[in-house]
Amino acid sequence: DPEDITEEDPSTMEPSYLGNDEITKIILPEGFEVIGAYAFAGLTALEEVVLPSTLTKIQQGAFEGCTSLRTVTGLEHVKFVNQNAFKDCVIENADFSSMVAIGNYAFENNVLQSVTLPATAQSIGIGAFRNNGSMSALTIEADQVKLGSEAFANCSSLVSVDVNAAVIPSGVFDGCDMLVNVALGPDVAVVGAYAFRGTQVSRFSVDDANPNLSEAPNGTYLLSEDGTTLILAA
Repeated sequence: DPEDITEEDPSTMEPSYLGNDEITKIILPEGFEVIGAYAFAGLTALEEVVLPSTLTKIQQGAFEGCTSLRTVTGLEHVKFVNQNAFKDCVIENADFSSMVAIGNYAFENNVLQSVTLPATAQSIGIGAFRNNGSMSALTIEADQVKLGSEAFANCSSLVSVDVNAAVIPSGVFDGCDMLVNVALGPDVAVVGAYAFRGTQVSRFSVDDANPNLSEAPNGTYLLSEDGTTLILAA
């Protein structure tokens, strides 16, 4: 009976976790361009993934909950990593050489040692790298990038950051309790609430070409360019 047929909207479908506790390595052959949503989620024994050079997109939750996943080879070819794609894995190193956009919480709760965002990077989602407590180095090569709130919150090994984004969103470095040095690029216009809460930042430096912000002579606080408004104190 046709009346008994039901369909689910893919955008609202519940994830279906495989939950296999035996698969330890996955090698995807050349030709794949997209890994679908939740394709390998919940493979708790999975330790290593080898991606083909043809892959450009990893969809939502594709490897979420793969709590033993430490090594991902071939990520340097991927342009888009969507929401929760590698959430709750234990990835130590990742090559983002071709990355354009990273979705919300995509690498939350991993153990990345360092992150380099290339010149191609355009946006980093909410909480994308939150709770990567081992991250000691962050390099942003893009001239300007859109950052989501709490993108690097609780990355407690970060010591210095150099960032150029029109908006430094709320809580973006909240809880980075080793962070000392912050350099703001020429396009930074807005610094959100709690952006540097829980850090050890003692001074800011602002690019000389920035038309929106200026630093106090001792760098301990940020002012509007005309010097009449206090924006943020270290």
